[in-house]
Amino acid sequence: MKTRFDLEQEILHCWNVVNDVELINEAILERDLSKDEIVNLLTGIHSLYQLKFETLFETFEDCCKNKTI
Repeated sequence: MKTRFDLEQEILHCWNVVNDVELINEAILERDLSKDEIVNLLTGIHSLYQLKFETLFETFEDCCKNKTI
């Protein structure tokens, strides 16, 4: 059973998207990335954060169901 502390940690992990997008932005500006490389990076970020946000929402639902928040 997940708790509100798990929920808080998962929320913090989702904030990493800001840093990850900044890193990709720097790579685009400082390196000569091809369109394919940029698309691959963005597709990876999309997939990763889709999974992170789904996990976060599942934890939120569990916490609500178990009345831990």
